[in-house]
Amino acid sequence: MEKFGEILSNMPIDPSLKVKKSKLEKSQNELSNECIICEGRGWISLDKPIGDPNFGQINPCKCREENIDSEKKSQLLRYSNLGHLSRFTFKTLNTQGLSKDRSEQEAYEKSFEIIKNYSENPNGWLIISGDHGSGKTHIAAALTSECIKNNTPAFFIYVPDLLDHLRSTFSPASEITFSDMFELVLETPVLVLDGLGTQNSSSWAQEKLDQILNHRYNTQLATIITTSNPISELDSQIRSKINNLDLCKTVILKPWDISKNLRQGNIDPELFKRMNFKSFNFRGNNPRAHEAISLEMAFKAAKEFAQDPHGWLTLFGNTGVGKTHLAISIAEFRKQKNQFTYFAFVPDLLDHLRNTFAPDSKLAYDTVFDSVKNSELLILDDLGRERSSPWAEEKLFQIIAHRHNGRMPTIITTMIDFTEDGPLQHIRSRVRDPWVGSCLRIEAPDYRSKYIGKY
Repeated sequence: MEKFGEILSNMPIDPSLKVKKSKLEKSQNELSNECIICEGRGWISLDKPIGDPNFGQINPCKCREENIDSEKKSQLLRYSNLGHLSRFTFKTLNTQGLSKDRSEQEAYEKSFEIIKNYSENPNGWLIISGDHGSGKTHIAAALTSECIKNNTPAFFIYVPDLLDHLRSTFSPASEITFSDMFELVLETPVLVLDGLGTQNSSSWAQEKLDQILNHRYNTQLATIITTSNPISELDSQIRSKINNLDLCKTVILKPWDISKNLRQGNIDPELFKRMNFKSFNFRGNNPRAHEAISLEMAFKAAKEFAQDPHGWLTLFGNTGVGKTHLAISIAEFRKQKNQFTYFAFVPDLLDHLRNTFAPDSKLAYDTVFDSVKNSELLILDDLGRERSSPWAEEKLFQIIAHRHNGRMPTIITTMIDFTEDGPLQHIRSRVRDPWVGSCLRIEAPDYRSKYIGKY
């Protein structure tokens, strides 16, 4: 990759990107005796009679036009700062992404189509977001290559590198001035900022970045941004710009399943070994006839839910009757289908949400909260055992109301009979809604009081 001084040595770029005379002369010599139209001269005169407006007009030969176009693209490539990333084009990219899941492939294809359409006419902002390894940088490089192909100047740079280069311009040994570097980024027709959010910004660096984004936002210059962070974790000033749907398009290549990276959301593999449908014991702890029927009905309901998760399933009863066992069994079954289940022991979940407000927390509250609310399949284990407070009730209600409105697959285990009226009425009303799911009472002796069978 060339130094910025070398890139800027040919700046400013003329809009027509005309090539220097010496280069044209050199190219003309190389073309000598190769073109049968112009005989290597590079120019042709039109055969027109005297008096014709085009009489005596000199036009570039076709071979010359091809050479000029090649020179333009070479200059644009140097200007772009792509370096070794120039090998990435839309032809070399996988339009279905890396996932083997068909639904994720279809989502990726739709995002790719939006990106491809933008490349044909770069206008406004394009935000490419997604988890690490989703191909954001490769697509950003392909977008830059497409601009070069269409003779549109585009400048590609990794955000931490940009800030480092801006700082380095103040060094006495710097080959370029701060104003030259800053002007290049401010005014380039298409700016590609790769890795926004990965920078370790000082107040000065953040100020410069804000200035760049504000200028390009106000002047509506084409800007492409990639980020590995969820949009909710970006700086508030940046978020406000991204939310302007008239100027900005946002595509998500690979949604963040933050829950997979949280200890809170994961299920210990040992639980899968102990708690699954095969190990569930209908005999329980010497149940009476009606209790055995209760266990069998709960088992069948859990098995049906596991095969086709939709709506809600609430299992309630005393401690040790197998509620959590069946919930984990559903998660284990879905795991075999490559579906992740967010498992939340409710008291721990609320503690985890509180901890996100700590100054040293590495996760934002919104990120954790959204991962719970929007998880593909959620288990709320032991609902009602949490330490009640207005804040805790509010958070629980937000989760339950959100998933109730969307009829998102949810499993609840609890000792509370939500079919009856009582405290937390606004939560009870949604849990027992027959249009969304079903509540099943498990009546059986405590498994743990006398270990029997495989349980």
